[in-house]
Amino acid sequence: MSEIVAIAKNTSCLGIGGVRLAYATEYTNITAVTVGTGGEITALTMATPAQWGKLSFDDEDNQAYYNEEGELVGNRVVSNGTGFMLFNGLTQAKIEAANQAKACCGLVIIWFHYSGIVRVQGIDVDPTDDSWSFSKRLPRIVPNVLSDTGENAERMEYNVTHQGLQFSPTTTLDEAAIEAL
Repeated sequence: MSEIVAIAKNTSCLGIGGVRLAYATEYTNITAVTVGTGGEITALTMATPAQWGKLSFDDEDNQAYYNEEGELVGNRVVSNGTGFMLFNGLTQAKIEAANQAKACCGLVIIWFHYSGIVRVQGIDVDPTDDSWSFSKRLPRIVPNVLSDTGENAERMEYNVTHQGLQFSPTTTLDEAAIEAL
């Protein structure tokens, strides 16, 4: 059953946007998801431990983001997620990381927002019964390796897109909990 849920006005002065950090793993590394009341992810079970890549991107210019836009496809509304990460400077290690990232066919990415909210891209949680599934079209990283011009810095960028049947759920997992998985 569908309904319109009341939404209260934000009274906090912490209206900052953007993301500061992300963790990524191939979706095949996740074998189970525990969903708490209200659709928040409270635990993940991994096929093999320690398979998360910590992506500490440069964001001095506040460019990093993770956005989701709804789209009407037939009679269904889907979520189109788009993320952007910026890594200043180029090295052989970054180029190799870009080559490895683009080879992943499907990911789960955990995004840490500046506001404190943490969202999980690549996992859908059904609001009717809190069951979970992987997104319709899993996240993929499309990297750019750019020298740019003398006015700008050379850099590597990760663009991440996915399509889900639901908007990305939040999680109670923090950095320490993810690194312990």
